[in-house]
Amino acid sequence: PHRPEQWLGAGPGDRPRQPLHALRGHWRRRLQEQQWRRQLERQEHGPDSPNVRALAIDPATPSTLYAGTNGGIFKSNDGGGSWSVMNGGLTSLEVAALVIDPATPSTLYAATFSYAGTFGFGVFKSSNGGSSWSAINTGLTGGFVLALAIDPATPSTLYAGSSYGGVFKSSNGGSGWSAVNHGLTSGEGILQVGDHSGGFSA
Repeated sequence: PHRPEQWLGAGPGDRPRQPLHALRGHWRRRLQEQQWRRQLERQEHGPDSPNVRALAIDPATPSTLYAGTNGGIFKSNDGGGSWSVMNGGLTSLEVAALVIDPATPSTLYAATFSYAGTFGFGVFKSSNGGSSWSAINTGLTGGFVLALAIDPATPSTLYAGSSYGGVFKSSNGGSGWSAVNHGLTSGEGILQVGDHSGGFSA
């Protein structure tokens, strides 16, 4: 049997009345558009609402960006228009800091930690633009690494700020580290190393 058409809308000043089935179709399309948008965001921009803790820009190609997040490292080759996951070799996905070698921008360093207290955190190095990572933790004994800095004049010199071991220095691109804490009254919670002029002090 024919069902009477239902309308929504009433009195003076209201918007024109519309058939109820038309409104249902409108909102169904709106919901579908939102679902498509969320799917595209996941595909193009990484995980939903990542906690971005670090950003690094390729000095030779500024449209190339790296983001350190609670889901690992993401890379964009189009100024942030789209992102790809670059976690090969990382054994911790909690990234606290990223630095790029200014002389060789395909070389990057990442500082990681772990909320769960599991092993596998520390400093990682990539020599191929983030495609793969290797741990470089020889001599690092200060727990989580929360900060990194690279000497712009001598990029093989790196500094790492740790959660309870103070500051560590590497003079060979991360192959080995040693503590440089003379004058520091506390080695806990080092969040930044370096200064605004690009120099470093311990």
